[in-house]
Amino acid sequence: MSTELEDKYILASIERPKSEQEASEFLAHCIDSYQFFVQALWYPIGSWKVAPLDLAELDAINYMQHGPQRRGVIGFRSIGKTHFITGALTAWYLLRDPDQKILIVSKTLPEARKTVKMIRSWFQNIWWLQHLQPNAASGQTDSMSEIECGPAKDSRNPSITAVGITGQLPSKRAHLVIGDDVETAENTKTPEARAELMNTLTEFRAISSYGKQEIVFAGTYHNEDSVYPKLAKKGYDFITIPKVYPTPEERDGMLNLAPALAKRLDSGVARPGDITCPLRVTKDDIVADKAEGFRYWSMQCMCMMNLSQSNRYPLRLKDLIVHNIDTFKAPVSIGWGTKDHNGSTRLSIPALGMGDDALYGPVMVDAHWSEYEGPTRAAIDPAGRGDDRTGMAIAATLAGMVWVKAVHGLEGGADEERLTEIVTILRRHNVREVLLETNNDVYGAYRTMLQTVIGKHALKPSQDALYPKGWNCTVKTLHSTMMKETRIIQTLEPIISGHRMVIDPKCLQPEEKELENELQFQLSRICNERNCLREDGKIDALQMVVGSLVNSTRRDPFSASGKTKERDRIRAMREMRAREGEVLQEPCWIKHL
Repeated sequence: MSTELEDKYILASIERPKSEQEASEFLAHCIDSYQFFVQALWYPIGSWKVAPLDLAELDAINYMQHGPQRRGVIGFRSIGKTHFITGALTAWYLLRDPDQKILIVSKTLPEARKTVKMIRSWFQNIWWLQHLQPNAASGQTDSMSEIECGPAKDSRNPSITAVGITGQLPSKRAHLVIGDDVETAENTKTPEARAELMNTLTEFRAISSYGKQEIVFAGTYHNEDSVYPKLAKKGYDFITIPKVYPTPEERDGMLNLAPALAKRLDSGVARPGDITCPLRVTKDDIVADKAEGFRYWSMQCMCMMNLSQSNRYPLRLKDLIVHNIDTFKAPVSIGWGTKDHNGSTRLSIPALGMGDDALYGPVMVDAHWSEYEGPTRAAIDPAGRGDDRTGMAIAATLAGMVWVKAVHGLEGGADEERLTEIVTILRRHNVREVLLETNNDVYGAYRTMLQTVIGKHALKPSQDALYPKGWNCTVKTLHSTMMKETRIIQTLEPIISGHRMVIDPKCLQPEEKELENELQFQLSRICNERNCLREDGKIDALQMVVGSLVNSTRRDPFSASGKTKERDRIRAMREMRAREGEVLQEPCWIKHL
């Protein structure tokens, strides 16, 4: 029971006072203060028993009345935003002015209708809201999606309208638009879906064309690329209510901690980890929430928009070693780092990673170069239908490191001209094995045509200065079983995060017809969700070729580079003495190792 709500007003909220003066006084308080209104509402609807209002909710309620024209509350899941913001704010606005037009937009039409049904029940059962019921005798609208308030003047727009976020919005007009949990896991799953949602939300400004033209959001994050931070950049003001008081690092990842919570935290009254709504949330709830995993806890309980990329997006551009790569040889060792004796190794190549993710060159390059171990391999992800592109990645290994020579996204098609272009690239990088995934629908025909073109363009001895002994390439098959996104992450993450991948800078720059480099985007945005990328040809091909080379990376690069140097030293000695007509006699101690 709130200390701000006197006993007589609690009783008045449930039963109409016999005195008209007391009734008028009670209504005046309701009209004047939204916080008083919600506290009064909580008793006749019974919410004071199951969802008592705590400091955090009261802070958000106060913000709804005194906040700016375009405002929102990001609250933890199950805090009850639909009740104390969407439903209550709608009823309060209409109590103050029955001619207000309010549009409630929810994630789906059924959810929006549930909210309207709840508000309609309040109009019917709460004495101080009953005058807002539609007047059936005068033919006022009273449906699941639209309600006209009894005292409202005739208008082409109803007092309350409910729509889903994918419904018809352009024709609507309102004084107040409320976006109630418009962001969901489903409508933010892919870049296209997130772009479509953001485009839809821009309609709100055109719809809120009456009076103060207010827009209110009540939501929870469902994707790291959420619409709410994007709205904040466009001038919307948000406050955040997490489930527990945040650490300084967690607070940095939020859109404005609620003022009352921030005040208690800054003054030392509350400490990080204390529950923000102790009347509703228990320690057992916190334990259960954390057991759901980092992503659930961070986004939907702590309302953080800035999650650690190693959890949500495990592949980071800064873990790559960007360096020019030769066709036949590479340094036997190369060092990763962001700073060397000259300062930062950050490159000028525009980086498309999250936050401060960037591209870095090596801090050390060994002067000793050696030939790659085993054949250089390529993987090809043939284009499917529509605008799909053929992905191709080429890589080799040396001393426990993967050297990515080239990654291409080529225009689709399997005609001889396109295949000739592919074979020319394979020959240029000395590719001796090509991998094709059998899961691809076009695999069979594509393999046959590729083999035919390779046969036509294979070089005979002495036909090319680069290949005096000739060039040829075999085509092999690869079959995959698990979900593509999971397979990509499980293959690439250990190699990239372990700083075992060296990649040529050309792979990270835009190709023809690319505004931005697709590989960078794919690497930094891949996550364990199906179809999270609209285009994945490059990263899929990279995964295939790296996966085929993974056995060669199961060595410590430091010791592997030493063994490679020793191998090259012995080979050079043999070649030198062979030229002199001598047989190399290895020292006796080598035989006893």
